[in-house]
Amino acid sequence: MDNQAKMMDNQAMKKKKKTGKTEYTSSVFDKTANSGIRLAEGFVNQILHIFPLPTRQTLREHPLTHALHVLAIGSYPNASHHYRERPSGCDEHILILCTHGEGWFEMAGRRQMLAAHQAVVIPRRTPHRYGASEQNPWSIAWVHFSGDEADYYCSCLPVNGGVIPLSSKCEREVVGQFRAAYSAIARDYTVATLIVLAQILRYLLSILFFRNGSYSPHFRIANERDLRSTVTYMTEQGSTALTLAELARHAGLSERTFTRHFHQQIGMAPMHYVIQQRIRKACQWLAGTSLTVSEIALQSGYDDPYYFSRLFRKETGQSPKQYRAQHENRSVRQ
Repeated sequence: MDNQAKMMDNQAMKKKKKTGKTEYTSSVFDKTANSGIRLAEGFVNQILHIFPLPTRQTLREHPLTHALHVLAIGSYPNASHHYRERPSGCDEHILILCTHGEGWFEMAGRRQMLAAHQAVVIPRRTPHRYGASEQNPWSIAWVHFSGDEADYYCSCLPVNGGVIPLSSKCEREVVGQFRAAYSAIARDYTVATLIVLAQILRYLLSILFFRNGSYSPHFRIANERDLRSTVTYMTEQGSTALTLAELARHAGLSERTFTRHFHQQIGMAPMHYVIQQRIRKACQWLAGTSLTVSEIALQSGYDDPYYFSRLFRKETGQSPKQYRAQHENRSVRQ
């Protein structure tokens, strides 16, 4: 086996390709004294697409792809002996989604497990290594991506650089987007395909970070109180009168600390959030029911319909009657 490994190593070195500043190796098969067999790729039924330099240049320059684009994408099912190490990192971000089995990844000297229904994003130029579990090797979908928008998504990562859990609905949608990407890119590398691929990636990342029931960047503040239960409580109260003191007690914090944490995690003051949710519901009633403005005001938690109308105009730029008339006219046109 040692001779075979050496022979395949030599073949792999001949096949090594440089794309930009990042090296990808075809059929890497190496054997070390301590780790046994290690494979970078070459798995049964794998999918692997790596864009050449001219395509990468097109991606960086095109107005519909320069902000966010795919540089390499693939799928490794049942990736026994999978292992990758980049001591200097690489020039793009890497998303790895584990759909079955388990593996591990290491960044900044810290090793963490990655199991099914979890993902990790490795930021660009971050030294790292990762591999499949020996006992239960992972199946993964992965993508290398870059662009200014890519950097923003990396700012939404868990503060400890840890895993991103996926809800079952989120995982189904993300896997579906990976499949759509594989299907699109299987035909060609034309500019039209690259644009479609960029939009698929944008939607995939949006689902992962902003439509994921198991993770939200708004609630990832390190060493801070998680306010999700309080936000749920605020939404469920509907027209019930709420005070800042009551909300702070629900969160187990002082009013000042609660307000600071809420603004950090939600992006607005607590009572403004309450108003926003009530006006959102009022819009639905105005557009979809025959309730009077006074009745809607009362159901929204406001005894004074004039005060309600002032709040409504402040939030929407229209009076309740104007909002209703606009939606009635739209329904007639449809």
